[in-house]
Amino acid sequence: MYRRGFLSGTVAVSVLGAASGCLDGGTGGGVDDPDDGDGTDAPADGGNSTPSDDDSTPAETGTDGSTLTIADREFVPTGDCGSDDAGTARVEFDGNEATVTGCITGRNGCQRATLGDVEYDAETDAVTVVVTTTAGEETPDACTQQLVHRAYEVTLSFRERLPSELVVFHESMDERTEAGRATSD
Repeated sequence: MYRRGFLSGTVAVSVLGAASGCLDGGTGGGVDDPDDGDGTDAPADGGNSTPSDDDSTPAETGTDGSTLTIADREFVPTGDCGSDDAGTARVEFDGNEATVTGCITGRNGCQRATLGDVEYDAETDAVTVVVTTTAGEETPDACTQQLVHRAYEVTLSFRERLPSELVVFHESMDERTEAGRATSD
């Protein structure tokens, strides 16, 4: 006779018990890196901020006889950008630093902006920055099959002086195109 009451009470308790793990306000969220031992979650940018592994590039002598050393470099993906900005880069000089902000196009939703290369040509006294797109480290099994536009910022610190010119190239979808250029006059 009391089976309906008993069953409905049992179902209610079971549902609440199952949901309590989701509702208990625990620490959850994020994926801890078992190797780092600090108990923190991965960075919000997916760990793509790439400061220089070494302190500087070797000094090279420019055409005027002065040396140029890239003391530090940092690359930070800054999210998505609009299609109107795709394929562009802006270079600004301030003191002994050059900052590049740009927007590169990737072939699908798994593509992320990454720093490909930074080179100094002593003959032309120019620094070339190459930004590429690559699949992220934690690539999902399936990606959206549409073009994506990824924003980024590159900061280069120079030890002695600025180069005469800084040129930015984008390498994406099997093409290398010039995205921006500026002189440090």
